[in-house]
Amino acid sequence: ARLLLLRHRNREAAEVLLPLVTGRVADFQDLAQRQQATLDLLSAQLRLDDFNGAARTTRLLNDSVLTRKYELLGRGVAYAGPGNPEETSVEFVQTHPAPVFSAVVNGRAGLFLLDTQQDELVLDRDFARRAGLEAGEEGVVKEFGLGRWTLRQVPVHVSPLKRLGAHEVAGAIGLSLLMHYDFTIDFRRSRLTLRRPGSETPPGGLPLVWAGERHL
Repeated sequence: ARLLLLRHRNREAAEVLLPLVTGRVADFQDLAQRQQATLDLLSAQLRLDDFNGAARTTRLLNDSVLTRKYELLGRGVAYAGPGNPEETSVEFVQTHPAPVFSAVVNGRAGLFLLDTQQDELVLDRDFARRAGLEAGEEGVVKEFGLGRWTLRQVPVHVSPLKRLGAHEVAGAIGLSLLMHYDFTIDFRRSRLTLRRPGSETPPGGLPLVWAGERHL
């Protein structure tokens, strides 16, 4: 299952893991193995946007906060963007030590870090409060504006964030959001471009190669 996850064959990984999280536990070693299999199953389900399945899995982990979050996401379409144009671009306000750009959460603008080591959209706790999110570390953003796009029902994790150089960072965008689209991180032109899935590679562009799970 781990090898399947590394190869992004998430549905096959989930099929292997599902039988491992049910049934009787014989000893402590079985319990530890089940705990790890449950976490891996949750990872596969989230990559598949199977939020109803993820809610069932977090119940096995006795995590009521995540269960409520995934139940809410399961009622609609996550990362939905009806009516958006074919592509959108945002300009970087800095590229070193990491790209930073402007985005909008529930109508409130802030500066966001592009961080491929993150999974979901991450919001600074103070900014999340100003953007109208309920208190807590897990939630769902009603609207996330990125250039000309508006995405709805975006899962979010809330955590304190530090300043990055001269900029106060409101949040960070991770791989879970980016990988729903075709995207280009363009350091030469200092911008991020997202396109609808299935788009052609832009002239002069090279496909991204993932090494392991989180490294470009």
